[in-house]
This record gives sequence, structure tokens and C-alpha cells, in this order.
Amino acid sequence: MPASKLIVGVPFYGRGWQGTQAGPAEDGLYQPTWGPAWGNWDNLTTGPSGLFDYHSIRSVLEASGVKRRHPEAQVPYLYNPSTGLWVSYDDPTSLGVKGDYINGNNLAGAMIWELSGDDTQGSLVTALKGKLNP
Repeated sequence: MPASKLIVGVPFYGRGWQGTQAGPAEDGLYQPTWGPAWGNWDNLTTGPSGLFDYHSIRSVLEASGVKRRHPEAQVPYLYNPSTGLWVSYDDPTSLGVKGDYINGNNLAGAMIWELSGDDTQGSLVTALKGKLNP
């Protein structure tokens, strides 16, 4: 498949796990969990999916957790030691990195899932658009 026909999928949501232990770095990275967290997509009939929209992560979870950035994946993750919640997601910085990757490898572009997950400022769309359509 030619690179010019490939599209990179980018999430406007994060995945979270509950019951995560702190671990040696006190950030929950690579630690055992109980399973998926109850995300803002869930209700009592679906069970926990671990899915959190970016707007929920930004407005609720970032205020109560420790935010770090994974050095290889270059994406942020949050850890709340008091609840054991660990969430990995994309933010404007990581979408900028992905936009640079798309451009640097002459890929066709990006697709987004799920647009309604962005915050009210459109931070994720703006970051991606800024890289793909400067």
C-alpha cells in the first residue's frame, strides 16, 4: 500500500483502568489493575468500558490526577493515587506529534473518532488542523 493512501486514526477519547497500583514511579505506569474504569460513556446496562471523552478528561480528571507524558508514545496519561484511576489519551501536544508523523511520512491524512469528544474550544481539532493544513 503506498503511504499516500494511508490514513491515521486519532482518538478524541482516552482509555482508563481502575484499581491501578502506584508502582515504583508512583504514576501507575505498567501496573496491575482491577479492569476497565467506569468512563463517561457508560451506564448501568453497558458496564465499565474505560472510555472517557477528552472534554471530560480535561475538565474533570486532569484536576484530580498527576499528568505525565510517556517518552516513547509521546502521549499523556493521568494517574490518581487516591482512586487508582489510570487513563491514557491524546491531547493537543500529542496530536501535533501525530500530525508531524503524518506529514513526515507523506501519509494521506487523519480520521477522528469521535468529534464530540473534543472540548468546547476545539483544542484537538485545532492542533491537528494546524499541523495538517498549516
